Amino acid sequence: MFTRDSTLWIKSFRSQWSGEYEYRAKLSELAYGEMQYRTLANLHSPTLGSDSSDNHAAANSRVYQDMIQFILEHEDQYPQINVDKNIMVQLVTLSEEQIKQIAIAIFESNYPGEPYR
Repeated sequence: MFTRDSTLWIKSFRSQWSGEYEYRAKLSELAYGEMQYRTLANLHSPTLGSDSSDNHAAANSRVYQDMIQFILEHEDQYPQINVDKNIMVQLVTLSEEQIKQIAIAIFESNYPGEPYR
């Protein structure tokens, strides 16, 4: 049975776009999973970056877009990445801990005050 508290919780997680639930889950997996490289590989697909109505593809694309944007905005923290070249192919130079920290920072930026666990 729903209570007043559970209704408030549900309202706080209403989706702003169709892939948002998937997006949040993928960021959490990057932040708390044990195999960040594998997670990134699983997000990569032929539909990446396309204008797809598939929630998974949209979420995958947004995760990568946000990671790249974060790296561009904080390039001094990632000297191993040359921002004048394709950043996607350089993500393997990040440590798993760096990937975790990027995912947490993106979530906190997009959803201030909301839990990401």
